[in-house]
Amino acid sequence: MNFFELAKHHCTTRGFKDEKIKPDELEQILSAGLAAPTACNQPFQRIIVVREPENKEYKGN
Repeated sequence: MNFFELAKHHCTTRGFKDEKIKPDELEQILSAGLAAPTACNQPFQRIIVVREPENKEYKGN
């Protein structure tokens, strides 16, 4: 799939399942996220992985 096909089929996820993601799938998702372009080519981004429901509230800065 080339970029234009990907852009045409892009969708936003608004709901999530309560299923845990397999470690190899999570690794693939994180790799794609780190490789994705950022606004104004900003070099740094934060990706936060929450494994336990009680940790869903973000307490960082």
